[in-house]
Amino acid sequence: MELPLQLCKKFIAILLVLFLFNLLFSCNPAAYVTQTPIVPLFKEKGDANIDYGFNMAGNPQNRDIGFGINTAYALTDHFVLTGSFYTNSGGEEVDTTQFDNGVIFLGNEWRVEHNIFGISAGWYNSGKGDINSNWRVEVLGGISYANLQNQREDNWLLNSKSLIYSVKPAIGYVSKNLTVYTSLKINYLDYLTYETRLPGQFALTNQFFDTYDGHFIVEPSIGVQLGIEPVKVGLHYAIGSFNENISIESLSGTSIVSNSMVSFVMVIRPRLKREK
Repeated sequence: MELPLQLCKKFIAILLVLFLFNLLFSCNPAAYVTQTPIVPLFKEKGDANIDYGFNMAGNPQNRDIGFGINTAYALTDHFVLTGSFYTNSGGEEVDTTQFDNGVIFLGNEWRVEHNIFGISAGWYNSGKGDINSNWRVEVLGGISYANLQNQREDNWLLNSKSLIYSVKPAIGYVSKNLTVYTSLKINYLDYLTYETRLPGQFALTNQFFDTYDGHFIVEPSIGVQLGIEPVKVGLHYAIGSFNENISIESLSGTSIVSNSMVSFVMVIRPRLKREK
């Protein structure tokens, strides 16, 4: 158990560094955030998975660091349930200067509140009694609710609420010390409401929501986990099929889509129940 303990200590240290690192960065407005998927790759009934850590979401221009937690449980040898939560909040107050004719805002710092909740269920192959049981396959379907609030002190805002329906096949290799996987998540994006107030960009932002409401998004991902079960440290990466050039001129060319995500997580796989 010495190696898992060392990994835990190193992981906690890295989380603290990432947290402090995040405080130095501005938050960026987003109308969509790509997610790294839940890929439990279970062997049998009673298997469980909990992973939590920091997620770096963004695009080539900007990156934001949020926190996520995923859980999964195998109800039978072939049926699994999962749940997930991602959050990113922060930003600083905009600097202001008072003149005779009113207030002039000198900064353009955004305050964001991004929360995404998800559940899914599906089938996985049982590795019980199989000579090749280290290889796992699963297919999950689910739904997520995304509430993305982006506001500035000068009354600019870009807010949206959406439902994301998904199907995700995945394949991977699982051993005591190593897990590697690849998956392909297909999302259907349904915007429930949206509100924008960006000077001179009303038509452009509304065109974005009109175009991508009811749009399919493909998100391939890869991941690797190292350690000794039941504790591993994982690095996951996902990228979305959005056009990288989706940007708003009044935001200095900043994309309003977080088109990729890198997750650094602690993975715990407790054995909650075994058949006698």
